[in-house]
Amino acid sequence: MDAHIALWLVLGWPFLSFVVLLVFGDRLRRWAGLVGSAAVFLSLLSSTVVYLAVNETGAVESPPIPWLNLGTLDVTVQLSADPQSALMIVIVGLVSFLVHVYSIGYMQGASRLAVYFQHLSLFTLAMLGLVLAPNLLELYIFWELVGLASFLLIGFDVHRPEARRAAQKAFLVTRFGDIGLFVALWLVYVHVGSFRFDDLFQAVQDGSLSSTMTTILALFIFLGAAGKSGQFPLHVWLPDAMEGPTPVSALIHAATMVAAGVYLVARLFPLFAASPTASLVVSWIGAFTALFAALVAVGQNDMKRVLAYSTISQLGYMMHALGVGSAAAAMFHLTTHAFFKALLFLGAGAVYTAIGTYDLRRMGGLWKKMPFIGMVFLLGMLALIGIPPLSGYFSKERILAQSSVSGSAGFWLLLATVPLTALYMGRMFGLAFLGPPRGEPAPDAGRHGSATRAVGAGRAAGEARPVPTVMRAPLWVLSALTVIAGFVETEAAPLFSRFLGIQAANVHGPRWLAVVSTALALLGLFLAYAVFVQGEARGARAGTAQAERIPWAWLKHGFYIDALYARGAAAGASALGRAAQVVDRGVLEGLVALTVGAVRGFGYALSRLQNGQIQRYNLIALLFLVVILLAYVLTS
Repeated sequence: MDAHIALWLVLGWPFLSFVVLLVFGDRLRRWAGLVGSAAVFLSLLSSTVVYLAVNETGAVESPPIPWLNLGTLDVTVQLSADPQSALMIVIVGLVSFLVHVYSIGYMQGASRLAVYFQHLSLFTLAMLGLVLAPNLLELYIFWELVGLASFLLIGFDVHRPEARRAAQKAFLVTRFGDIGLFVALWLVYVHVGSFRFDDLFQAVQDGSLSSTMTTILALFIFLGAAGKSGQFPLHVWLPDAMEGPTPVSALIHAATMVAAGVYLVARLFPLFAASPTASLVVSWIGAFTALFAALVAVGQNDMKRVLAYSTISQLGYMMHALGVGSAAAAMFHLTTHAFFKALLFLGAGAVYTAIGTYDLRRMGGLWKKMPFIGMVFLLGMLALIGIPPLSGYFSKERILAQSSVSGSAGFWLLLATVPLTALYMGRMFGLAFLGPPRGEPAPDAGRHGSATRAVGAGRAAGEARPVPTVMRAPLWVLSALTVIAGFVETEAAPLFSRFLGIQAANVHGPRWLAVVSTALALLGLFLAYAVFVQGEARGARAGTAQAERIPWAWLKHGFYIDALYARGAAAGASALGRAAQVVDRGVLEGLVALTVGAVRGFGYALSRLQNGQIQRYNLIALLFLVVILLAYVLTS
């Protein structure tokens, strides 16, 4: 297959699936999952063809198609794949295909099944288009399409108020970040005169774009990236997005929406590299986000929310790597994270299918009931923590080494995050799979839709339902990738860097770093076992009695950032809306009512004159004639 044709087919197959499910979805019904899965699989094959072509010949571009004429600027539609984007479309295609297959079992019997797979196809199409865009305008269009698709998927359970609110929150918070990307789009048009990435990089290199404008442009772009990738303080939408179906959470958190922000900064890395100020901002926000989210994750009782905060924390690692000058380390961690985070989320979905809850306080003893899912979680957890020789170890150590060599003070924040990551993941695994089974009602049952959905409520202490084979198969594949993916980038064989064409990417940190970080991770696991698992064995309720000695409520509620927004920005927006309502009703509607009243009064007065008496008409005409004559005499 020709690589240029394959480029269009990468987007063409999910687009075809979207159209077919949109038009014939009601007739297809239970076959909708097969249609969506087959289309994404064909898209994955096309992505593989593009990947091989790029690996052999370098960048591949489709012929440009004329689209818009903006004065002297001709905008074209085009697809382009370089090593970075070719790798990304394979990751997106693979994870999306596995999520589609998994969804066939997870969503079995659900209503609006065709609509679900239709939205999944749209989501996949938008992310693939974003990755293959060769210019900022095209990327922005697909960027917004990703936001729309995520809104539809997060709020898929339209009958649940929590899901609707979560979808609205995700849409509004990410729109705030997207304002920055839109401003950057306008600045590029004004100061560069082209939307193409190559022209932007050339303007930075030859100095036609000033250093001040380069910094401003980079910061506005990072604002958009921070919104999509959940960087502090725009992270608040990501945990609430767990109200969507679990396969959607896996797709959003593993390789699509949240990865878009990291990919955007990596794609425009030459722009950020030319601005020390912007790089410093990216590195510090990334490091702080990693530590902050890890702290909050310790206090969560919903399995999916723990995983959501872990995603925010890992994205902070990636952003920090970009800020300290290593796009290769960030992309490497993005790749390994896609596999083990998808594994963890799909494993959580299997737990829910079996016992009907995500509430850790109603689990326990699942290892004996679900040994396969327990092994899946153990693999994903150890990879996320960074225990060798799993994939997360290699990519995490790569980021720590880069940060250490760069001399960034954010390195110590990342190092402090290592034991916290092990602590919250060990806590989650211990409460769910170890210890005695628990089935007592959760104090905040129903507060979060993802925590206590009605299906199988109270089944945690009883027998678990078997997990269908169609859900197990993707877990096997992701487990294998979680084990082997890290070996594509080792000191002996830096295959990942070579493919990306990065020469000096293989950075060696201090020799003690790997030992210390691994020891810190093991320490975090030990503390999790001692505090939570052993704490419960001693009779502490859900293992949290000891934790009450610290400000547990602050961790549980995410340091009240949401409440701060609700009382600050949201309250200000509500007050402004009420003021606008007063102006609208009191002033504008008053003026309209006054105008209507005047017209009606004038019309009524005229209607009273129309009584059919000729004598009155003659008298009125005579009076007007007298007035005219008087006016003439007085003015002359």
